[in-house]
Amino acid sequence: MSLASTRAMVASFLSGLLLTGLSEADDGSRRRGLLEHFDRPACYQVAQSAGRSIARARWEQHYPEAKLRSASLPQGTPEWIVAVVDDWITDAYRWVPTDGDVRAWAGELGDATAVPTAAQLSVPETIAIWMRRLGRDCDAREKGV
Repeated sequence: MSLASTRAMVASFLSGLLLTGLSEADDGSRRRGLLEHFDRPACYQVAQSAGRSIARARWEQHYPEAKLRSASLPQGTPEWIVAVVDDWITDAYRWVPTDGDVRAWAGELGDATAVPTAAQLSVPETIAIWMRRLGRDCDAREKGV
């Protein structure tokens, strides 16, 4: 996947998320401007799309951080999403998985036996563990941690 296609995927996703979030109804009174402020379900959706794009660029395509940062988000993207994506790019290039991360991930999946060490992780396993970090980050942001 090229940088242009990564940009396009993130931009398309965020545009769809913005439109969906602003037009959905919940009890007939869904807040207009839902995405102007942090929303945990929306954060999970951003993690699934933008987070996965970041992971692919980082671990599969080996893009340097500067190249990934040069991809801009669509105009009008809520500030909290811009901040989350920025934080996740930083995290993707700073985080190094530990054996504890691997055991915690395996435990969440229900089987902590015969797990690889952090040094033995495949790229898909590294991405899976990092994606779980994004979910926990969304939870922490909701709690204000």
